[in-house]
Amino acid sequence: MKKIQILRKNNIFIHNSIFIRNDEIQNLYTKKPLSKNTIIMEIPDNKIIFFNNLNNKKIIKNFNKLEISRNSLLAISLLIYRNLYPFYFKTLPQNLDSHFLFIDKLSLKNFKLSPILSSEHNLSNYKLYFNNIKNDFEKIFNILINLKPLEKLTLNKKIFWKKFLKMRILINSRNFTIFKNKNKFFGLVPGADLINHNTNNNTKWYYSDIKKSFIVETINDINENENLYDSYGKHHHNYSFILWYGFIEKDSVNNDLPIIWKKKHLFTLESNNNLNDIISLISNKYQLNINESKKKIIKILKNKLNKYKKIKVYGKNKHFINLSKILYKKETNIIKKYLKLL
Repeated sequence: MKKIQILRKNNIFIHNSIFIRNDEIQNLYTKKPLSKNTIIMEIPDNKIIFFNNLNNKKIIKNFNKLEISRNSLLAISLLIYRNLYPFYFKTLPQNLDSHFLFIDKLSLKNFKLSPILSSEHNLSNYKLYFNNIKNDFEKIFNILINLKPLEKLTLNKKIFWKKFLKMRILINSRNFTIFKNKNKFFGLVPGADLINHNTNNNTKWYYSDIKKSFIVETINDINENENLYDSYGKHHHNYSFILWYGFIEKDSVNNDLPIIWKKKHLFTLESNNNLNDIISLISNKYQLNINESKKKIIKILKNKLNKYKKIKVYGKNKHFINLSKILYKKETNIIKKYLKLL
């Protein structure tokens, strides 16, 4: 049974013109024109998976005192209680091999020049993000092995780790912040999480206290065969998009680039021009005048640019190869921008 049919069968309203496009990305689209302010989805309160309901369950209370992220706690909660939401799990992607956290070692080499692999800066990066999830898993597993009702989950640690990581990815990319009666809740919203991201979104969502439902509606007229888009956040960084959602937006506005020099974070090229701050930083760090500082910055940036030009392609995974090419293009473009300013 198709995802849209499963959702409709479970009393979730989805506009009859909406379908899933059968392509790799699985975009939602409309077969008929939709006018502005049309409600295209209505998800009743009792179909939303509110995480506070899971956290109050007896078994989950064993994990509440752990110093782990909220999303990791939610991941283990759903792994334990997934039988409560059988219809929802039928609508989730079964294969996450193309997500960055499942990247193979050879494909990872395609990103070796990018700061996404460095933990020397304060932007999202692969090492810190992956290690934090792994550390959360170890804390959870150490408690889980002593809980008798859950013995089957922990028979094979490697298999359970893959299940946990998959659930963690799904939650991170599908977790909604919902304001209900002016109170803040977190949860999964069946149907709404099928809408892909675009900075130029054509839908919006909100919780209606009157209808006691999660509503998705159009924010402008949408043409026949046009894709439906939500916005996951207009100012997320490129590395956040890759690590959280597994893709990078070609038109993203936050292209800040940390410059790693001699294995240390030296400065960051910001999307909004911060050249004067960089010059001042280099001047103070190396005791140089303004012109000398500019020359040093030019030398560093040209060195980086030359390395990008010599990059090789590793492996045969087209998704990760294309992802690295898009990322490198963004990174080299901002370097070129600053070289012109200098």
